[in-house]
Parts: sequence; C-alpha cells; structure tokens
Amino acid sequence: MQNVDRLIEGLAACTTAAEIVELFSGTIKAIGYHGFDAYSFAVETINNVDQNGNFVVCDYDMKLIGDYVRDGWMQMCPTIDETAAGKVPFDYVAFLHRCPQNASVRWQKFMLKAFDVRHAWLVPLSTVSVNKGVTVYLRGRGAKTAEFFASTRHEIHLLASYLMQALDGAHGISGGNGHERQLRPDISSREIDCLHWAARGKSNREIGDILGVSENTVRFHLKNAFRKLDVTSRSQAVSEALRAGLISG
Repeated sequence: MQNVDRLIEGLAACTTAAEIVELFSGTIKAIGYHGFDAYSFAVETINNVDQNGNFVVCDYDMKLIGDYVRDGWMQMCPTIDETAAGKVPFDYVAFLHRCPQNASVRWQKFMLKAFDVRHAWLVPLSTVSVNKGVTVYLRGRGAKTAEFFASTRHEIHLLASYLMQALDGAHGISGGNGHERQLRPDISSREIDCLHWAARGKSNREIGDILGVSENTVRFHLKNAFRKLDVTSRSQAVSEALRAGLISG
C-alpha cells in the first residue's frame, strides 16, 4: 500500500514524538480521515499519565482530553478492557453506543457528537503488561461514508501499528523490565526475519524481495531492531541478535 510505504519512509526520518504525530496526522487526512489519538499505559499505572513510559498523543488540542485523563476517567472506560483483550480494529463509535452508560461513556459520546464523528477505528495494540491503542476518527454520514470506512480498515490497522512502534521508540519503550530487555530484547518476528537475512549478507532491497515488502519497510524494521538492541550498525545488530539467540548463525 502506497500510504503505508510513505508512512514507513517518513517515520524513519522522524526524531521526536511531535514529528511522528504530524506525519501520521497528515497521512490519515490524505486518506480521508479527520484526526487521531494514541495511548500507551502500563496496566498498573493507567490513571497516571505522567508515569514514566506512559503517554497520550493526539493531533487536536490536548486540553480537550486533559481533564478526562488526569481525573482518572480512563479507568471507567469500557474500551480499555476491549483493547486489552482485542487484536483487531473495531468501530469505537458503535461500541460506545452498545456499552452500559457511565460518566466516561457519556463524556466520550458527547465529544464525538460535538465534532460530528460518526465512525472511528480503534486499533488494539496491547501487550501483556501495557495497554495500547490508536483511534482514528471519521466525520460525515451516509452510505458512502460507511462504505469508505469499512474499506479502509486493513490500511488503518497497518498504519496504526507502525505509528505505535515509532511512538514506543520515541518514548524509549521496549517492554518488560530492564533485566529482561538486556537478556532478550522485545524484537518482533518481522524484525527477526530482517536480521536473519541481514546476517546472510542480503541488502535491504534483497530482503524486501524475499519477504514481499518494500525496501523502506525493511529499513524501518531494521531501525527498530537497532534501537531495541542498542546498536548503531548492521554488523553490531547481527552480532547482538546472535548472542541473544534471536537468530542462528
């Protein structure tokens, strides 16, 4: 997908969370969506947005949700449990309308109505100890809007996944405790695939051909692997991956 490849290429050049937010916002708006937010909270600290490693980012005025987050209403939100257990995107607006009403749900429905948001994909990206999600908002109504919304589900899922990887990198998150990261970094299966072929002397283009992805996608995965392995070169990454047992020689 062209939009996914362009996002991956752009993310490789981003150095701050603000740059990542701006790039992702531009990407989804070019597709036809109108805004997004993303969050990551350690399960035991969900009410403390200031806890080290936790974050909430968005491409609208953060003041709109600042009190909601700081007052602890996130703990009341039924989407937290849904994203903790879920693996596939779901229509966040439709989900809220099915939920039992509480202060959190009423507030969210009020805000969605105020901004004429009729559809939104919420993409669950949680791990065992960290609750993560990306919500992408779509305004408008009618059959054509609903059809467009449904047709972009897979693309939004991919875009949100790459966004979260980049945000984790910008916030210095790799999962688990420090000792576990040192012994066995939290490397994704796709990053391991790229390291496997890099260890066999394949170029980024050749790895892309083997895995059926673009050269930019390979570069993105290797950049993430470098960060997680705390290295700066291809040879160092391969050496560390071999030492950690992530790939075989």
